Amino acid sequence: MRHKKHHLGSNPSILYKKANVMHTQKEYRICKTCGRRFMPSSRHKDCPRCRYHLRKSPCPICGRLSSPDYILCKECSRKQQHGEMNGNWKGGEVYETKGYKMIWSPLHPKAENRKSKYIFEHTLIMEQHIGRYLKDKEHVHHKNGIKRDNRIENLELWTGNHPTGSRVVDLLEWARSFIKEYG
Repeated sequence: MRHKKHHLGSNPSILYKKANVMHTQKEYRICKTCGRRFMPSSRHKDCPRCRYHLRKSPCPICGRLSSPDYILCKECSRKQQHGEMNGNWKGGEVYETKGYKMIWSPLHPKAENRKSKYIFEHTLIMEQHIGRYLKDKEHVHHKNGIKRDNRIENLELWTGNHPTGSRVVDLLEWARSFIKEYG
């Protein structure tokens, strides 16, 4: 059903009545800051774009103007999302999908060219034990096969690639000690 426009007397600002709602004619204004024509929502003298930009404040780190809804500018905010500034920070310790514990070490040589600055805990323990960083072909192996058991007695340094899993001899030794302790 179409609504008819009704002339409502001598008031020229009221144009028509539609479903019992009064529609008024608003006048455009010229923004005092940029000179753009805009439809005011209230008594504003500036257009919405200029009001938004006038509310921006300088970033406390770099001085660039940042959005009024945020304290830091976008670039500084991205830089601050690493480590303790990240909302998902869990104290610098996470577990990788295969079960290995990783430690936040942004200054480690292996972390320099990686997106993630986490290093395997067993690698860090072995490097501390031998007093140097691991070479490219060196790997740390868990003797008992338990990935979270990063005691130095359970770790051994291997060169070259090693297969996944554990040696049968090591598992038998571990099983005997387990049975002796709990059996």
